[in-house]
Amino acid sequence: MTTEYLDETEMIGSDENALRLQAVRSVLDEVGPAPELPCYDLSAEHVAVVAQGPTATSLAAFAHQCKNDAISVFTDRNIVWAWFSGSVGPADIHEAVAERTQRGCLGAGEPGKDVAGFRRSHREAQSAFRVCDWTGRRSARFADIEPEAIGLADVDATRALVHRRLGQLVGGSARHKLLRKTLEVYLACGQNARSAAFKLGLTERTVANRLQAARALLPPDTRISSLELGLALRLLPLTVSRPTVR
Repeated sequence: MTTEYLDETEMIGSDENALRLQAVRSVLDEVGPAPELPCYDLSAEHVAVVAQGPTATSLAAFAHQCKNDAISVFTDRNIVWAWFSGSVGPADIHEAVAERTQRGCLGAGEPGKDVAGFRRSHREAQSAFRVCDWTGRRSARFADIEPEAIGLADVDATRALVHRRLGQLVGGSARHKLLRKTLEVYLACGQNARSAAFKLGLTERTVANRLQAARALLPPDTRISSLELGLALRLLPLTVSRPTVR
């Protein structure tokens, strides 16, 4: 379906896409009253999506299939912006596009109503897309990566926070990664060693030993229960990855 859609788009030419892109940008620019979009209801609830690479082509094809419940534009040959309304939600988009395409990346915003929701969901989709592009994730929904989106707004500050809170645990060895993973699971389990051991498939004694080793690498004044520690563990990938070209 995606190949056929791309061929069809190329046969039609770039004029139709250029006109849609101009209309979409005029809505996003928030200058004066929003104009109407061709064959798309701006008063509905929208879910915005940004995709790149083969995933972008799949996204455009899926939007084309949804007819008046979606609008999509190629901002260039490699990136597509799209909005879906009606009964098409983030889970439907993920299943139809991200799960069926092996390459590229996709970011989805949260549902938003009317023109304001159209704009806000697009900003969120762009943020989610940027997190994917930076970390190498295949897809992300904004609600699931809000801390990372905020962290990318100032990578230098994020890097400082991570190093300040994790100390020597920032190391890149297999041992460091193992200790960080154990600590992450332990915190996610409400600091319950038994639950963490069950989730990791380990004994409680092994978990306790790993936590002791992790504590020895953390700054002396670090509290395991601190929100900052959990945040630093979550944001660490932003400090070691770089934007990728797909």
